This record gives sequence, structure tokens and C-alpha cells, in this order.
Amino acid sequence: MSLDMSGFFGGLIPQVLEEAGAEPGSIIAESDPYGYLAGSNGPPAGNLVLRRMQSQGGLSTALNMFVATAGAVLAGVFAVAVDLNGILLASTADRAADAALTAAPALWSPPWQVPVQLPPGDLYAGLLVVSATTMPLFKTGSQGLGTAVNLGTSAAARNIRCASAGSGLAALPAFPLSPAAYTSLSFNPWVALT
Repeated sequence: MSLDMSGFFGGLIPQVLEEAGAEPGSIIAESDPYGYLAGSNGPPAGNLVLRRMQSQGGLSTALNMFVATAGAVLAGVFAVAVDLNGILLASTADRAADAALTAAPALWSPPWQVPVQLPPGDLYAGLLVVSATTMPLFKTGSQGLGTAVNLGTSAAARNIRCASAGSGLAALPAFPLSPAAYTSLSFNPWVALT
């Protein structure tokens, strides 16, 4: 018996993007197939949270996350794409006023300030929510301890799956980030770059 792993994402097309009208070929990078997700959780306020993903390479114009539970009174909401060396590849403007963050369920697709040609290979998508009276909850894999989500990885090896790249932030930090300073985090949202 053989398992068909054809296609960039093993033949699993993220249902949420199909429902939003996106074509499978428009997915440039993805953390995990959407069908693997079983929970929802929110990022810690003031933390730049990073989610490792695989890129097939190509032009990316937006980040995509699925809002499972609406947030309220958000301030300072930014998304970034960062390479494994902590170098900023793309960023959004402040997206705190986006209706998708205060409505649920909703696909949140903030555009990059400038479209970016992503290389193939691993990279990180990042999210910073400076503050909120109610944090939005995003579709995630099964939650557990950061040590379980990041089993077999380390900051030194630059292969952490879910990490914090800074806490107590009131704005995006200076780039490049310091990958050796990343700390393990259990927040493991589904993220796709289109």
C-alpha cells in the first residue's frame, strides 16, 4: 500500500481557502493542512508569535488565518513573514480595524504592504496583537505544552515550529530578529500565504 503524497501539501487542499474562492495554486506557503486542525486559541498579547511553514516559492500578496472566535477592541495588529535568519520578508500595516478579526467565523487575509517573492523552503509567519479587550481566537492544531508542539526542535537549531520572538511589545520589534532568542510556544495556528 502506498500513500499518495503528490502535490505540495500531500493532496490536502485547505477547505477554508476553497470556501473563500482561492485556487489551490495560489497557496505559496502553509503551516499545516487546514484539515489537521482541531482547536482554537489566541496569541499572548504583546508577543510576536511565529509559526514555521513551508514555502513552495512564488509571489505572495497576503497572509491568511482563520478567526474561530471574534476579538474585541484590538490595538496594534501586525503580520509578518520572516526567514529562518530573522530577516523581515514582508509585513502588513496595522490591521486592528479589520472586520474579520471581530467577526467569526471568518478568513482574515491582511495584505502585505508590498507583495513579496518568497523563496522555496522554510520560513516563519508572525503575528503581533499588542492588546485587546478580547483576543481573537484562531484555528489551531491540538493545543498542548510548547514542549510537545516543538518536540525535537530548538532555538539553537533554528527549527522551532511555534515560538515567541519577543514579549511586552507595543509595536513590531527591530529586524532582523535573533532566532537564538526564540522561546517555545504552544500557540500553533493554521497560516497560509497567498
